[in-house]
Amino acid sequence: MTVELPARYRDKLMTPEAAVALIRPGDVVLWGVHMEPLSLVPAIVNDRERLRGVTMLHHTTWYQFPWFQPEFGDAFRVCDMYPGSNTRAAIAAGQVEFVPLSFGLLNPERVANPDRGRLYQSPDVYLTRLSPPDEDGFVSLGVVPWFWEIGFATARVVIGEIDPSLPRTSARVHLSRVHALVPPAPQESTLPARPLAATPPDELEAAQVVGANAATLIRDRDTFQVGVGPAAEATVEFLRDRHDLGVHSELIFPGVVELVRDGVVTGTYKNVDQGKVVTAGLIGNPNDPRMAEAVRFVSQHPDLFEFRTVPRVANLKVVAEIENFVAVNNVLAVDLTGQVVINFLGTQPIAGIGGNFDFIVGSHYAKGGRGVYCLLSTAQGGRASRIVPQIPHGPYQVVAVPNYMVDYLVTEHGVVNLEGKSLRERAQAIIGIAHPDFRAELRQAARTLGLL
Repeated sequence: MTVELPARYRDKLMTPEAAVALIRPGDVVLWGVHMEPLSLVPAIVNDRERLRGVTMLHHTTWYQFPWFQPEFGDAFRVCDMYPGSNTRAAIAAGQVEFVPLSFGLLNPERVANPDRGRLYQSPDVYLTRLSPPDEDGFVSLGVVPWFWEIGFATARVVIGEIDPSLPRTSARVHLSRVHALVPPAPQESTLPARPLAATPPDELEAAQVVGANAATLIRDRDTFQVGVGPAAEATVEFLRDRHDLGVHSELIFPGVVELVRDGVVTGTYKNVDQGKVVTAGLIGNPNDPRMAEAVRFVSQHPDLFEFRTVPRVANLKVVAEIENFVAVNNVLAVDLTGQVVINFLGTQPIAGIGGNFDFIVGSHYAKGGRGVYCLLSTAQGGRASRIVPQIPHGPYQVVAVPNYMVDYLVTEHGVVNLEGKSLRERAQAIIGIAHPDFRAELRQAARTLGLL
């Protein structure tokens, strides 16, 4: 495909092979989130012996990259900050390393600070997709800019793949800050997508009940954040009768965009970023027509959506300044004292830390703020309780948020507030929203632990 560029920038356009030649052995390469320039992959694979020692740093990628597979060998160090279905097995096998990170600490100034060394894998190379330039030479990073400020602020080399389908948003940079441009990937070179497991119908039904319960904690004129997970995401569907809501969320989904379209979300009463939906990314199933419509609406209303780099959104200090802020997030398990687990199930990492900690702690300091954790009460088709006596120990079984920072806990069996409660009161309250089939067992465990 022919790429049209202003004359003064045409020397930046090169083949994928020439662009990959700018990567040095030992470099840390940061890939855009949902914005991976796939045209570079064959050139990287073909040049892997020269690139030996490179670190590939990923986050929630849609694709099955060759270096995720054991047969690729050990040419690269491969890291994932937010495991998905395409990297969980590779992490268990040792092919990919899990890097737990909190988004709020990833601001460009902190990442670039030499006193911190390479604590946060400061990238040498940033790879992303970009829209074609406008007449002034600005390109957009679309609806998932995510780490873009980190990449542009700290990387020695920025390589962009021109993607004519990318919508223009407020996340934009000038071509003068891009070192190399490559044409879009041919359709036949697209990598296999990661498997998307369908949520069982019974879990979807339970998630709707949890979402309805959680929505009762969001009032007119509140500003809310919603995280990944069926229960938290379902909350959005029960806000259609609210008025003048605001949004400040690392992620938004098609349902959130629909609330803006329908006048439910106006941001009129936000004391910070009034009238704006502030986010680091719009995500959804690319095969869902609602997603295509959401992207179209966002691109047509740039005055309503402010796309920022994720550490400027999922940031405790920023959140604490937003009045009536409600953080709604998903958890995988909780123990009888209120400790929550968000990124493991059994012995396998399921997700990353993300912005969860910043949003929940920030909500405590926000005037009128609330923190809400959504939890399906059972797993394995109802055979196991997600409310457990104690969190087991292991490399991934870590408590993401301490119990004294947990505010509201919501299941399909009710809503409890844990703030200020004793351990005995917490155990009683949490057992009260467990699945009825497991309550007797949990009470006995609580007695054994001295909680009742």
